[in-house]
Order: sequence, then structure tokens, then C-alpha cells
Amino acid sequence: MTVKIRRIEQVPTKKVILESIAQNNADRNDDLIDLIKLLDSIEGPYSLLLDAAWGDGKTFFVKSLVEVLRALNKNNNRDQETLSALKGVTDKLNDVKTPYLPFYFNAWENDFAEDPISALFANLAVTFNETGLTKEHPARKCIASIIDASLSVANLPPVASELTKMIAGESLIAAYEKHLQLRERIDELAEKSKLEIADKLVIIIDELDRCRPDFAVRLLEQTKALFQNENIIIIISADSLQLAHAIGGLYGPGFDSQHFVERFFDQRLTLPPVDVYKVATGKPLQDTMHNYDLMTQELLNTRNLTIRDYFRIHSKLEAGRAYCDVPDDESLFSTVAKCLLVPTLIFIERDDTELFRSITHGIDYDALYEYGSRYTTFNNCLRQIVALAKTGQRWTEDSEISEEDCRQYVHDMCVWLYSSKRNSQELFEAHSRIGSPMGINRSVFTALRFPKEN
Repeated sequence: MTVKIRRIEQVPTKKVILESIAQNNADRNDDLIDLIKLLDSIEGPYSLLLDAAWGDGKTFFVKSLVEVLRALNKNNNRDQETLSALKGVTDKLNDVKTPYLPFYFNAWENDFAEDPISALFANLAVTFNETGLTKEHPARKCIASIIDASLSVANLPPVASELTKMIAGESLIAAYEKHLQLRERIDELAEKSKLEIADKLVIIIDELDRCRPDFAVRLLEQTKALFQNENIIIIISADSLQLAHAIGGLYGPGFDSQHFVERFFDQRLTLPPVDVYKVATGKPLQDTMHNYDLMTQELLNTRNLTIRDYFRIHSKLEAGRAYCDVPDDESLFSTVAKCLLVPTLIFIERDDTELFRSITHGIDYDALYEYGSRYTTFNNCLRQIVALAKTGQRWTEDSEISEEDCRQYVHDMCVWLYSSKRNSQELFEAHSRIGSPMGINRSVFTALRFPKEN
């Protein structure tokens, strides 16, 4: 039977977003509520930087914001399923009276364009066309009115009828969908406007930190210069450190890129970290006395993993946990190998490729102990196993079990697991000290490939 492989990382589709908000998987519903209340308090043109590291869920968060803002706007066509899923959030926003029209722009997907701001407005036109807002929807003129109030286009008279054709016309949309460049450039903002469908337009610029530095800088500069309308709020979603590094590379050594970035926003909002396990599984990591779970939890707690980081090891950790429950001889060797070595090796493979190869190629038989002994769970469980192996008694304060005994035990395990010389004296001596580890599949510990469940 062919096993299908798919990405475990969640794609922020509307369905996934609604489920996540309904269950509050990321524990960020309160952050959404606070941000929308902040938007409702803003007067005049304003720009926000939503700051978090790569892989920390910024895109998922801002796309969740789009769904909630759409649901709050009673002028939109809102289906009951969406309203029901978002009820836990929207019920806490009853005092928000301003109807918002959110627009999401992925800068990274558009940095092929010669002119960043033209790409943004072409996307705006395409988005409104796809949602019916620029053709059959009665709000078509309203969409055009905010564009008219915001822009004047070079070589064209800034009148509503002409700009409506430009923004709502099929020719512009077709041209952009074919990746042709818009010839018209945006020169300046004009007067403020008020939409019938929304009082304020919220433009969300995402993935700016992944763009070409020149594209990112030009988009920031054009956005800052153009969007000075009191009915427009800009949210820039980016890792400010990565963005600053990219800009620093553009302008050269000695350039104060961090302060340069700060020129383009009025307020920075730092997105707090989340429970990455809960985001991946929909439930918090359970407190259990199983040594595999305790070791995994300690390894997770000592790292500042982003959501993307965790997704890359989640399937392996789950497969390792299932492997722990595969029946074998239930030897002491098996307990240490499955409950301690497996999760430790998974994190070593993620963190330090050179160390992982040194261990699994049999180059350094002591490296695994040196790494694992940093962790309380590793030491406690290993000490109990060594005590049972050496004395037949559980470990107590009076047990004569030294650190060297624990080190030697893991050393012997690594000789058995990783030595390529299966008839060597070293292997024979290790085997005599730790016994016969029946039922252990060595390939699991060299390549972290776990047997499939039947």
C-alpha cells in the first residue's frame, strides 16, 4: 500500500482558521480582540508593525484578523457557519462600532513586480473582483471612491469614473493575472473618503521580511508616503530583526537599519509566543509519568521553538512515542533506548547535524550521554535503570550508583547500536555489561525511521 506524504504545517485556509479560532488552539484569541480594540481607538492615518520571529504564526494571525474583521462588518455577506465559529471572539467585540474592510497583501509573492505599490493596488483590484465587490456588488462605487480619494494616477485625470475603470475594469485584472506590469504609477494621496460598506480600510502587508531588500524598502517608502488618509490603517507583519538585516545588507556596514525600519510605523506590537504543541495537535501536552513524555516536554521547554520549528519535528516525535508502545522484551536497555534516546536523538538531529552524525556513525560513543545528561529526566530515569541493572534494586539515596556508571551504560548502548564492527572485542564487552537487547531495531536509532503501525 502506498503511504501518502503531506505537509503537516497548517495552511491558513478559511476552514483551518475558523476551527483554530473556535477552539482557540493558539491561545491568541485575546490577542485578536486586543488588536481590534486598538484599531477601533485609532484616529487619523496610522501604521502598526506586528513583530514576531519567522515561523511564529504571523501569517496565520493576520489572516485570522481578516476573518474576524469581515465577520464584524454587518455590511458584508456573512454566513452562519462563520459567525458561529467566531462567536467566542465577536461576542467580546460588541462595543466595536466601526465597520472595517480588511485587505491582505502578501509582499513576498509579489516581489517579482518592478513597482511594489502598483502590485499592491493590482492585488486590491483582483481581490475585490474575486469577491464581487467591483462588478455586481452594490459596493463597487464605494470601493472606487476610496481609491479615488486616496490616489491620483499619472497622466490620468483623478475622477471617479476613470479610476473606477482602472480599478474595477477587467483589463487591469487580466493584465496583472498575466504578471504584466502596471504602467500607471501612484503619485500622491488626495482627500479622505468614507465607504458605504466600511468606514476604514485595513491594509495588511505580510511577509515583507522575506522580500528582496530593495523591494521591501520601496514598498515601505511608498506606503508611508501615500497612505496618509484618516480612513486607512496599515499593518505590516514582519520579523523586524530579519527586515533590518536585509536593509542593512542593502545600505552597507554601519547603516542603522533598526532605526531606519522604525521610521515606517507608529507603533510596534510584539506577537507573544504560543504553545507550539497545542497549535500542532489542538490540545496541550498532557502531563504524564511516561518517561518519553517527560523527556520530550523537558526538551521542548528548554527551547524557544517557533510554530514552524515544531511542525518540522512533530511527526517524528509522535512516531517515536508510538514506537515506545510497540511490545518487545521490555528489557532495561529497551526502556532507556525508547524513552530517553529516541526523543533526545530527534532534537539532536534538529539542532546539530554534525553531532547527530558523530553519534549515529559510531564516531563518538560518549557524545549522547554528554548531551542527554544536561536534562533532569534523562539523569533520573537513567540512574534508576542503572541501579536496577547493577543491583537489582531501585535507586535510593544510599545506592552506590556513580555518574561514571551511568556514562558507561550509555557508552555500551551506543557501542551496541552504532558500532559497524559486529564481531569486535569492544562490542562483546559492551554486550556482556548491558545484556542482550532483544527486539531493538538498530535502524530506528541510526536514521530515526520508525516502523509503521499495522
